[in-house]
Amino acid sequence: MALWHFVLGSNPPAVIKLSCKTLDWCSKVKYLGLYLISGINFRIDLNAATQKYYGCFNNIKSVIRKQTDEIMLLKLIKTYCMGVIFGLLKPIYA
Repeated sequence: MALWHFVLGSNPPAVIKLSCKTLDWCSKVKYLGLYLISGINFRIDLNAATQKYYGCFNNIKSVIRKQTDEIMLLKLIKTYCMGVIFGLLKPIYA
């Protein structure tokens, strides 16, 4: 008895069974913090990464408000926001 079974040429493209249970298809799946999009080519949805970056940036701006020390602002963005981006993109370039 096989644990997995593929049937190609249907729509959705294949029926996948795992331990005699059919797995449902979805348009994207989260893996290592990134969203992989289904299709013929390998694609990654970076909308979640950009939303987290802008969310982090907006949090910093809301705390700083009217203070205009640009060096402090750049240091905070580099420390917090860029860490979010690099943490999410690390699986791509590793």
